[in-house]
Amino acid sequence: MKYILEKKELALEIRKTLKIKKISQSELARKLEITRSSISITLNNLEDGKAISLNTLLEYSRVLDVSFVVCAK
Repeated sequence: MKYILEKKELALEIRKTLKIKKISQSELARKLEITRSSISITLNNLEDGKAISLNTLLEYSRVLDVSFVVCAK
């Protein structure tokens, strides 16, 4: 289980998970049935402090086979 306190940390954790699991953004996009640019935009938005929907987080979690616990401030 991973504890994420800030959106920027969530983006970094997703990027790290992609690297560890050797999954490209293109492959993740294919599995999520969205465009690669949508992945990039979502990660960049998180890094800029913008929100991600719970549904999107759950889909990323499912495809990457990881758990995230998001703590609200």
